[in-house]
Amino acid sequence: MQNDPSQPDIQNTSTPPTLEPQPALTQSSQSETSATTGTAEAPVEPSVAANPFTASEPLNDNLQQSVTTASTVLGDTPIVPTAPTGSSSALDAPATPPKKKKVGLIAAIIAAGVLVVFGGAAAAAYTFWYQNPDKVVGDAIVNAITAETIAATGEIDFSNDSGTAIQLKAEAKAQGGIGELDVEMDYTYMGTSYSVAGTGIISEEGDLYVKLDDVQELADIYLGLVVGAQVDTSPLVEKIEGTWIKITNDDLGTFSEDFAASQACYDDLASSLSGDSSWANELGALYRNNLFVIIEDELEAKSVNGVDSLGYTLGFDDTKMTSFITGLADTQFGKKLNECNDGDANYKDVADSLIGDEDRTSVFNVWISRFGHEFTELSLSDDNVDGKGEIIVNPVFNQPVEVVTPTESMTLEELMADLQAIFVQSYTSASY
Repeated sequence: MQNDPSQPDIQNTSTPPTLEPQPALTQSSQSETSATTGTAEAPVEPSVAANPFTASEPLNDNLQQSVTTASTVLGDTPIVPTAPTGSSSALDAPATPPKKKKVGLIAAIIAAGVLVVFGGAAAAAYTFWYQNPDKVVGDAIVNAITAETIAATGEIDFSNDSGTAIQLKAEAKAQGGIGELDVEMDYTYMGTSYSVAGTGIISEEGDLYVKLDDVQELADIYLGLVVGAQVDTSPLVEKIEGTWIKITNDDLGTFSEDFAASQACYDDLASSLSGDSSWANELGALYRNNLFVIIEDELEAKSVNGVDSLGYTLGFDDTKMTSFITGLADTQFGKKLNECNDGDANYKDVADSLIGDEDRTSVFNVWISRFGHEFTELSLSDDNVDGKGEIIVNPVFNQPVEVVTPTESMTLEELMADLQAIFVQSYTSASY
């Protein structure tokens, strides 16, 4: 009597046991299983992926061995059992995975590693070169020399044991031959404090405009320290307060013709330096050949007005500084400067006066933008027997600046006439 395939005989160990209902195998899976075991196709009940070996009745010895082997080799991997034969186990050997994909994966990983290593090395090499301290400082100096515009804020703080103290704040901006300077100063001398504020502008024509604030206090200082008499200065104070005073080279010539001529020459020098790029480039090349600024120490980086900046303490190479200063004689700048000094510009003497001081106590620190290599802060401090002080300047280069020349002003000649009248009045008052 044949057994019904759908109802296997549990007592017959050559047939599979009844399993819990599981998803059905595909036809191709059944064929592959039969080919592997060498038995005829037989219906196989569905498997359950989470635990494919949950049977409704105990497994026979051979099948139990197959289940144990499969569980040991593949762990939790879902396996569909087949009827074992006397000569082979249901899982003689696991299937060999394809090698082609694995080789491609390894190649991709190696390629990625090469890219990371060599790409990172290239970036590191570039960073090392670009951020080399000597390059950073050298670039900053050349960039300052060749800058088209500059805007800066500055502070000066000085005091000594005799009671003298100066606190000064300034803002400056310049483009070409024109510039503007705003100054506020608090000055303490012999126990008395004074405050002075003013603005100066150099026009494109080389004229100087000056405007003073708090003129009454300035007048009191003048009368107290110079004249030494009580004089009513209110008319002059009202006339000067907030008024631009124009000083031309012709005005300066009334005091000294030589000074006026020299000032005109310096104005021309400044215009040429800012207007002719070949002048600045020539100075930049001279410095590159004589790198007299040396780095004594590297400081902690910091943010200066929102700009990530590298810090250095600078010193000077006296030999290279001498070479740079004497080399100015062969530049357009140096030749014009010599002309402004009536041909008496001895650059060697200048160099000798600037070097050779072995007792230097001043410390010069700078901060330079990490990217762009432009000065963001310069600090000069000193502390010696004469007093202690610090100068801090924060420049910004090559940004648009605007300097407006005043349209209304009083002349220096008018001012001098009023000052002379006050002086005569004070002299007369002091005679009685």
